[in-house]
Amino acid sequence: MKDIEVDLASPEFKADPYPFFARLREQAPVCRVTLARLEGEIAISTLLRRAPGLCLSVEPKALRWRRGLVLRGLEALPVILA
Repeated sequence: MKDIEVDLASPEFKADPYPFFARLREQAPVCRVTLARLEGEIAISTLLRRAPGLCLSVEPKALRWRRGLVLRGLEALPVILA
């Protein structure tokens, strides 16, 4: 396997350090959905790992969900750091 050299000082790298993400976002909607889920999973798992005392400040039944067909998710996620 050949090593890949990256010049961090190159103008291309400074302009867009992750060009493969930009290309992936431009691809089919399935790729964009998959990438969005992956980004969300990484963000939430990182938050939980860095703030282990994080917990909901309301009962789970009190959480309100968005009603859209395309975008599903919570309107808000009220948490406290215990």
